Amino acid sequence: MDKKYQVFVSSTFSDLEDERAAVLEGILQMGHIPAGMELFHANNSSAWEYITKVIEASDYYVLVLGGRYGSLDEHGMGFTEKEYEYARSLNIPVIALLHEEPTSLPRDRTDQAESWVKLQNFREKVESRHIRVVWNSPTKLKAELILSLSQQIQQKPGRGWVRDVSVNEMTATKLSEDSPVESPKPKAEQSLKEPSADWLLPEYENAVIYGHIHDNAEYISKITDSYLATLQPEDDFARAEWLGLQEYWKYIFDRGASTTTLKRCLQEAPSSHRINFWIGKAYYAYEEFRIAAKHFEAAETLATGVVEKIHYLQQASDAYLRFGDEKAARIALDKARMLVTDDEDDVIAMLNAVRLSSTQQNEDHNFIAATEKLLELNPSNHGLRFELAHKYSDMGKTELAVMHYSRIPSPERSSATWNNLGVALGKLNLPYLAVAALLKAKQLGETLANSNLALRLANAGFIDEATQLCASARETKDFSENIPSTERRLREIPQEEEKEKSIVVDKAKNLSEFYKEFGLAAALPSPALQSGAWKSPQCELSLSVEGYKFVANGEYVTAINKLGIGLFGDTTASSRTDVMIIEGTIKGRTAVGTIKRNPKGSSVANTLLGSVNETSLFILSADGKSIEVLENVESTVFRKFSLHALLAPPTTQ
Repeated sequence: MDKKYQVFVSSTFSDLEDERAAVLEGILQMGHIPAGMELFHANNSSAWEYITKVIEASDYYVLVLGGRYGSLDEHGMGFTEKEYEYARSLNIPVIALLHEEPTSLPRDRTDQAESWVKLQNFREKVESRHIRVVWNSPTKLKAELILSLSQQIQQKPGRGWVRDVSVNEMTATKLSEDSPVESPKPKAEQSLKEPSADWLLPEYENAVIYGHIHDNAEYISKITDSYLATLQPEDDFARAEWLGLQEYWKYIFDRGASTTTLKRCLQEAPSSHRINFWIGKAYYAYEEFRIAAKHFEAAETLATGVVEKIHYLQQASDAYLRFGDEKAARIALDKARMLVTDDEDDVIAMLNAVRLSSTQQNEDHNFIAATEKLLELNPSNHGLRFELAHKYSDMGKTELAVMHYSRIPSPERSSATWNNLGVALGKLNLPYLAVAALLKAKQLGETLANSNLALRLANAGFIDEATQLCASARETKDFSENIPSTERRLREIPQEEEKEKSIVVDKAKNLSEFYKEFGLAAALPSPALQSGAWKSPQCELSLSVEGYKFVANGEYVTAINKLGIGLFGDTTASSRTDVMIIEGTIKGRTAVGTIKRNPKGSSVANTLLGSVNETSLFILSADGKSIEVLENVESTVFRKFSLHALLAPPTTQ
């Protein structure tokens, strides 16, 4: 299923135009749908109501903070912060991308004193609630966005959009477990900005994106005509790239994209690496992986930036792998490696390429190695550290998981980080620290922590308290899907324990009945035990009596494994001969003694391969010809069986 996610991008606008363009391009390159409010008149109350609808329909929320707080609403709150708080109220996953050093930005990109204080307060609030990811350039921002969004999609998959084919028409249908609620479409003149003479290319591109989001073909056509009117007659390259981008967006938004149209654009601008990339993405979506790979390679040849070249070659390698050509995939990635310089951005791009390739080929160790190096280059990327810790946990390397979760500073740990840290600490048998971390996750609203705490309580016998924890989680919107399964488990535990109790009691009854018989037999006179041949379940025994003591011994064959451990009932394994020696002291019609089982020829009474020398009880029959045995009565695993005297052979005259 080709699922796409809607990603709401929130930031100030005029000071972050290049940065927003980088974020939007990154989202589109991933094949998802960007959404935001910079093209809306946010000071209009009806427009704000519509913006809330767009946020509600989004799967993820991306916050980009630079050096400005932005315009204010009537209550003095910035619209960016207002969007953020609304997204949080809906429990939409938040990706916070914060400028590394906002004080280093040019004066025209920072705020005056009062707004600067509001920005700092807003930033501190965001850092206290979410894993912080920092950037210092549009290129770095785009890379961090792609990485962080990939992590969120993996950890918290949204409902998304999928293709719904009906009557020769491709439309986007929102996946929902409930009945879908259709948001009203706004009138373009009320919600979308008209093109302006001072617009640059990013404004035109963003406008078309929003036209697609609202399925407003008239608005898209108006924006296209307006942009093309800004071009000179000789600007064939720019015109071809624009038309190619429009066709690519049709693919992104399932509007019936045509690879033929994209190829026509490429003929008009054969040196465009972007058009080659768009054609490759279209063929990739249609699972024509070999053709897609060729276009990605062509894009790399035409591109000039090393980071772009590495990205295109990684895409080619991925497509070749899906096509089944591992050799071509390896060649593409090796070519990317040859491009890497000492520039940190090049190294980061290549490490990300290795990570993506390793993920597709299930090469866990290469994945974690590349991730470890990325963290060395950017230790404050807590989202990446979370992903690495989670991977270590999946691989059973709990100590490494705890180490990396713990390296995320406490104020910046998300509820998911606290929860996963608690689970990992529990696996290391550190219950105090585990519960403390889970309680912190619960406090931050992670209902999965309620589930984990409930199971810990249940294992300690606190079923009612565990049930209450699950009930409190259900009061939270979008509670963890683990809650229902945990509730089922809480209902099962009492039933399982009652069943186990019945088994234990039945076993105890058998032992109790034997003791009753043993007690009666101890009060009766001793019989005369018959010496000679006796039969046990395993072998024939020779029994002799001397005074109040008897001894019986015999040999039997035991199947063994390669370690020499007995495998009862397995006739295909190797075998050895064991010796059984029974000794007892008679008191009334009872006897107390031992049963030894050791390999033949062993010089040690109790060997590793033999049985433990524990007390056994015997009840003798009145005629002295049978014995009821309770072997190893002091053990939790005792055995009950009978011995019978064999008839003496007839005497010859």
